[in-house]
Amino acid sequence: MKIDLHAVDSQNGLRVWGEQYCRELKADGLIALQEEIAQQVAARLGSMYGIIPQTLSRESRRKPPEALETYEACLRFYHHAAVLSPETFAETLTVLEQAVRRDPESGLAWSLLAFLYSQSFSLQIMPVESPLEKALVSAQRGAVLEPGNQLGRAALANVHFFRNERELFLSEAEIALGLNPNAPALIGAFWAGSWPCMGSGNGGWPSWKRG
Repeated sequence: MKIDLHAVDSQNGLRVWGEQYCRELKADGLIALQEEIAQQVAARLGSMYGIIPQTLSRESRRKPPEALETYEACLRFYHHAAVLSPETFAETLTVLEQAVRRDPESGLAWSLLAFLYSQSFSLQIMPVESPLEKALVSAQRGAVLEPGNQLGRAALANVHFFRNERELFLSEAEIALGLNPNAPALIGAFWAGSWPCMGSGNGGWPSWKRG
């Protein structure tokens, strides 16, 4: 069986993504095939490094920082996450700090701001005063405002990791990954990096790890 999928920008009609899937079709494997393709498409399109956030972030960069809405400020973070330069860090820090002042109830903006403060500490990409303290306050605020947001819980886990708070890190990492075990960016971060460094608490991988 051959499946052709495409994503088209409705504003200009241009194709922004396309992929072809070729699989052997078996009656007893139809549901598993649907789940496999759906997970791959969701990751390619909607994850932090996916086609949709990156496309929208490019569009948001056409506007001056002071004119950005809160959601557009968050989109700047996705661009920075792909580039990780001092210039994108400084610009994203400015627009997200403006965003939380203007819209203090945006949990996502607080959580992304926490990621930035953590990067100041971990990557030394740009000096920020008391980065881990600011990161903790921002991450906690984001998690309270949007407790079911995976990025928010990941931001809080990230801060606990850099503060060497093992049990708090493991607890938040469990929650974050449990919200969506198929999120590739978060799985890569926790399973390949932070989780083995801290240990899973019982000497093994979390119970929801997929084979």
